Amino acid sequence: MSFPTTISYREVIKKSVVYKMKSNLGYLLTLVIVQLVGLAFSAMATYTSGNSFIRVETISADFVLGISFLWMFILGVQLINKDSRSNDVHFVINGTTQVISNVMILILASIICGLTSFMSGYILRVFHIIFGQIDTYYYVTNTSISAVVIGLSGMTLYAFVFGMIGYFISNLMQWYKVTILIVVMLVVGFDVLMEKVRGDYLLFESVKTLYFQQPSFLSFVVHVSLLVAVLFGVTILVARRLEVR
Repeated sequence: MSFPTTISYREVIKKSVVYKMKSNLGYLLTLVIVQLVGLAFSAMATYTSGNSFIRVETISADFVLGISFLWMFILGVQLINKDSRSNDVHFVINGTTQVISNVMILILASIICGLTSFMSGYILRVFHIIFGQIDTYYYVTNTSISAVVIGLSGMTLYAFVFGMIGYFISNLMQWYKVTILIVVMLVVGFDVLMEKVRGDYLLFESVKTLYFQQPSFLSFVVHVSLLVAVLFGVTILVARRLEVR
């Protein structure tokens, strides 16, 4: 008897994801515009060093990555706005399937965001090779297949984390708007206290170590998976509370 129910939930989630992808297509196209703007700024913001005989230009697409991850965060926030919630009535049976369908949207968007963000670095380098006044070009990044796969996967995971954080925060604000303010005040207050006691910002340093300074990609994936699992679990609990209300 449970088998048809499972199929029904899958169909509901599938239809909801397809509908939301179509309704958010315009928003997805803004990612391309945002990244093109980021590439333009990055092309003009190269770091130059050297002397009168040698000039060294350092090319970085960090600005593109930053605004791309910000875009994912905003996407996660807006998935739970009033229009999206009213559209869910036609497709999603309960709070759990609503969260699952929205997370599927974030996964698809993260893949697109990760791919375009990763390629932006190569586009920026090609631009400088063609239009820049460069006599000798040294490419110091590892271009092996494994490095490309790890880099692309890392960008996608970072994008997904930012999207999940935005979606998590938006759900908390739907449940009880003061909650997020209390959480932010506790986190900031705790870190300021630790800076006075220990001389460093404990939470900030912990986050930087766990998600930006891991010695191996596998360790990074494990920490990201744990964070996403916690965000996903709490978000489902909040969505069920909202369903009751």
